[in-house]
Amino acid sequence: MEPGETNYKLKPFARDGTGVLWVILNDILIRYIGTEGEAGIVSRSIDEFVNIVESLS
Repeated sequence: MEPGETNYKLKPFARDGTGVLWVILNDILIRYIGTEGEAGIVSRSIDEFVNIVESLS
C-alpha cells in the first residue's frame, strides 16, 4: 500500500450544517467523520440508520 491508501470503501452520502460527513463504509456500516477528527460507527445498516433518524423526529 502507498501512503494514504486504505482497504476501506467509503461512499459519502450527506454532510450536515456543522461539516460532519456521513458515509457508508464497505457498503454496510453508517459512519460519521467530524471536522475535528472525531469519527464513529452510527449503525450496522442503512435500515438501522433510517430507524434511528425516524425516532429523532
